[in-house]
Amino acid sequence: MDNRNIRKEESAVSPVIGVILMVAITVILAAVIGAFVFGMGTPEKTPAANIEITAAEDGADTITLEHRGGDDLAMDDVKIIVKSEGKSVTFDPAGSSGDAFSAGKEGNITIAASNMSTSWGGEGEQGSPGLTDLNVNKMVEVEFWYNPTGQRIAVISKAIKA
Repeated sequence: MDNRNIRKEESAVSPVIGVILMVAITVILAAVIGAFVFGMGTPEKTPAANIEITAAEDGADTITLEHRGGDDLAMDDVKIIVKSEGKSVTFDPAGSSGDAFSAGKEGNITIAASNMSTSWGGEGEQGSPGLTDLNVNKMVEVEFWYNPTGQRIAVISKAIKA
C-alpha cells in the first residue's frame, strides 16, 4: 500500500464559529466598558456608629443619646425615627445646628405633642408633629438611617424609667 495516496482530513475551526466567538468577545468588552462609563462602580459606604440612649424618663419629653464610637455622622445625611407605644415620628435633621454627631458627643431629641426637635450641642431644629410625653414601663426605640444609601446605621432601645 502506498502511504502517499492517503489524505489526512485535518481542518481548522470553521469561519462561522470564528465570527461567533469574535462577536461574543466584542459584546463582553462593550458591557464592561459601558459599566465603567455609566458609573456602576462601588457603592457608597454606610457609616457605622455605636449610639446609646443615656436618658429616657417617665413624663419627660427629651431623649438623650450619646455617640460612643465609630464614624462621625453628618446630620445632613441622617434621618431619625423615634418609636414608642405603637406610635412613631420621623425627623430629618438636615440643616440642624452642629454639623456632626461624633464620638463622645451627646445629642438630645425633644418630643412633644406639637413639635419634635433635636439638638447636637446647639439650638434645636423644629420638625414634624411628635409623640406625647413618654410613659413609664414602655420602650422607646430610636433608629438612625443614612439617607444617601437608605441603610440603617443604628437601632437603640431603652425602657423608660420612673
